[in-house]
Amino acid sequence: MSCNCQRWNAYEHYQEELHDQASFVLSTYGAGKWEGRPEGEAALLTRQLQHRFGAVPEWASEKIAEAEPSSLEKWSLRFVDAQSLGGVFSDKV
Repeated sequence: MSCNCQRWNAYEHYQEELHDQASFVLSTYGAGKWEGRPEGEAALLTRQLQHRFGAVPEWASEKIAEAEPSSLEKWSLRFVDAQSLGGVFSDKV
């Protein structure tokens, strides 16, 4: 049961960070300007991975920096359940 609670808490924290990030973008740039969104998602994912797994290795940072928005979204959801950093980026899920 505690595992499910931890996942739920991590998910809630993720949602709060996304809400804060979206609020910042809207207040700074307005509703019609989203050019910086992938960079913001990459930065958020990096912070989440650092918090959960410690230092993010260069290979992972490069993968995040070069990723399409759809991959960033997929990885940001996987980090909640992943047992390792490699599990976040695994295509075998």
